[in-house]
Amino acid sequence: MDNLLIVGTIFVDCKAYATEDYNPYGRNVGNIKFIHGGVGRNVAENLASLGFKVNFASTVETTPIGNEVIAHLKEQKVDTKYVKAVEKGGMGIWSVIMDKDGAQLGAVSQMPDMSILEEHIKSNCKKIIRENDAVLLEIDLSPSISEMIINEANAQNKPVYALPGNMQVVLARQDLLSKLACFVCNDIEAGRIFDLDASKISDEELLEKALYYGEFKGINSMVITQGERGCVYFNLQTGEKGSLPSIKTKVVDSTGAGDAFFSGLVAALVRNSTLKKAAETGTTMASLTIRVEQNTFAGIEVGI
Repeated sequence: MDNLLIVGTIFVDCKAYATEDYNPYGRNVGNIKFIHGGVGRNVAENLASLGFKVNFASTVETTPIGNEVIAHLKEQKVDTKYVKAVEKGGMGIWSVIMDKDGAQLGAVSQMPDMSILEEHIKSNCKKIIRENDAVLLEIDLSPSISEMIINEANAQNKPVYALPGNMQVVLARQDLLSKLACFVCNDIEAGRIFDLDASKISDEELLEKALYYGEFKGINSMVITQGERGCVYFNLQTGEKGSLPSIKTKVVDSTGAGDAFFSGLVAALVRNSTLKKAAETGTTMASLTIRVEQNTFAGIEVGI
């Protein structure tokens, strides 16, 4: 499965890095950078760097920075023919403050206009899925987009791997998770689904909760990342379940770690790895990404 369709967003990330201890009530000295972002865009760039043929379905704006994003994706060999260019509303903006150790302190997102992407997907859904072997979906785009993509992929017997964005669709349409090949989220997102504080329970307890939820909701496979604590995973079909530690890494910038984990995990799964091996690959890719200021592991020598 080397032809992958990624459906997701393009963002421009405005990142402010404090050089000293951050004071939320005063002035802080640091560096501010604009970096290409967006869950879908990050995943597309990651997987293209691993040698997959990547088709990216999204929207972008016909602005200098929008043109720059597309030019960079093309340089990375991402096929952007299904990225719709519009004058306004095609990209999001994410503003984030990082402390001197690279940890996120706070963020605000301005979402793209999802109605533009929804109409775009509606017009091209069958075709873009038919051209690919598997689908990677940023599931919180809108209920309509997620339902269209998942149902059409299921009809064509194409596996769908998904990760959340803002959790709006996931919490409202948990029935869609049963139609996925694998659902990947972090412990905060899992806590919202399970209605608990996942940071206060052990790996064993979190895995037990996940298994109970998966069996109750008919979810075949799920992976929950926990930052420094590693991840837990299960696959009801194969019986695989367990936990993995993280890789100790000097953190430069923690953003993009979840997208990198998802990219590595799915890259291994579509090449027939076990879920445990795939989770190990995802863990490695996440550790590589947090060592740099960019949002992806493109340009870093990696292999799966």
